[in-house]
Amino acid sequence: MATALIHEIPASGPDSLMPVSNKLQDRMNILRDMIDSKKTLVRNVGEEMKQLIEQKTQLILRELEAIWDEANQRMNQKKDEIHKKIGELNKHRAEMGKIFKDLNEIPCFDQINESIESVKRGINIDIPYVNLKWKINELRESIDTLCTCEQRIVNCWESNRVQIFSVNGGWIQSLEDDDIVHPKKILILSDSIFVQCFKRICKFNKSTFEKESYKYLGYSLSGICTDNTYIFVGKWKNIQLTVLTPELIKERRITLNTQFNGEDTRLQDISLARNVFYIALTNTDYPIQAFSKQGTILRCVVHKDLLVKVWRFCLDQQYNLLVADRGNSEVKIFSNEGKLITKFGKEGSAPGEITGLAGIAVDDLCSVVTVDEKQHNMIQVFSPL
Repeated sequence: MATALIHEIPASGPDSLMPVSNKLQDRMNILRDMIDSKKTLVRNVGEEMKQLIEQKTQLILRELEAIWDEANQRMNQKKDEIHKKIGELNKHRAEMGKIFKDLNEIPCFDQINESIESVKRGINIDIPYVNLKWKINELRESIDTLCTCEQRIVNCWESNRVQIFSVNGGWIQSLEDDDIVHPKKILILSDSIFVQCFKRICKFNKSTFEKESYKYLGYSLSGICTDNTYIFVGKWKNIQLTVLTPELIKERRITLNTQFNGEDTRLQDISLARNVFYIALTNTDYPIQAFSKQGTILRCVVHKDLLVKVWRFCLDQQYNLLVADRGNSEVKIFSNEGKLITKFGKEGSAPGEITGLAGIAVDDLCSVVTVDEKQHNMIQVFSPL
């Protein structure tokens, strides 16, 4: 009996797999094309980025070169300006050298005054190095230049005015104003004269002597000084300094921290040098003390055994302290560290003697100037040390 064919399995072979292999190949070709396309795109983008970077680099280099050229140009201009300034300074130096040489050749004041009077009388007198007949004006200008401290200023407590005198004692001008109440001390800063009164500061023009402004502080003042930027005014009772601008605008206060003051200690006078306040105090073991500009005590300068009654004091060009010791009618000079250097003066009414020592100063010629209030505010000038 014949067996029936249930299912026929086709024979498998290479020909039956061809359609599938072709499809895979097509897909691989497509992927290869896509990869090649992406590579080309990346290559193109890279080239464009490279070109952009090169362009930007060139632009930055050109900008840097322009900045460098401009800087060199400015530097050359500054060099030219500096050379010009150096030339001007050398020229001024030569002129100043000639002026000092001429000043060294000016004869003494007595001879000058005698010769001027002779010229006024029509007598032709020549003194060494100076022809007074033809150069009388130049001579007077040289005298004014030689006396760089042209004026001495005295306060008048009772008359509420300030008087200005020449170095020879000739009266020049009076500063009189209702706001000048009990003037105590005078300060000259730039083109202004500041008068420290009982409770206010008055400001005058140095050239015209006209009052510009005043500042009422409402408490007793004792001393005035400056650092060429601010004005410092002493407060009598609380041992404080009031800081003012040159326009008399109140900035702040500085409290002086000292361990040597008592309830009856008072601030008598102040001076400033090299950012150090030198303060004169009453009723304390150390009548002169040094403070920082923040008010911290730096050192005690002079002990009370060396001074009887400090009234006023000032500093000379070497920062020595020149103290008006009213108790002894003496001027005492101390070093910056408080060592007594010398003293002069004694009580009396003769020239060189002192009755009521009320003020002291040092002029530009290093002479010591004193004011004696008990001898009609007489000014005495002592020779340089």
